[in-house]
Amino acid sequence: ITLFLSKFISNGVATSILLIAKEFASTLVVEKKNKDRDRDRKKIYKNFK
Repeated sequence: ITLFLSKFISNGVATSILLIAKEFASTLVVEKKNKDRDRDRKKIYKNFK
C-alpha cells in the first residue's frame, strides 16, 4: 500500500509540475507576443509622426 501511495504521490507531483511548466511556457509566449506587438505599434507610431 505504501508503495502504491508513494507512486501515486510522485505521479501527482510530476503532473502538477508539468501543468505549472505548461502554464509558465504559455505565459512566456504571451509576454513575447505582447512585446512584439508593442514594438510594432511603436514603429507604426514613429512612421505617422
